[in-house]
Amino acid sequence: FVGSGVYGASKGAVESLMRSEAEAWGGTGVTSNTLVPGFVLTPLNARLQQDPDTIAALAARTMIGRNGLPSDFAGAAVFLAGAG
Repeated sequence: FVGSGVYGASKGAVESLMRSEAEAWGGTGVTSNTLVPGFVLTPLNARLQQDPDTIAALAARTMIGRNGLPSDFAGAAVFLAGAG
């Protein structure tokens, strides 16, 4: 998926959908947010994680020099799910 334009386009679509939802529902008190992280080490991609070169290459593409962990996004997810 890393070199897939379709994967990138789908992430862009999720962001665009949330912007549209925010515009549509914002006046009613409903908020719309999304988290669109890069590569995160999860069981879903465990097979890919078996290749250390791929994992290192993905980490090198990030601003912090490492791949994401689910815990990196937990606080943001809880905050965004909370009452405004």
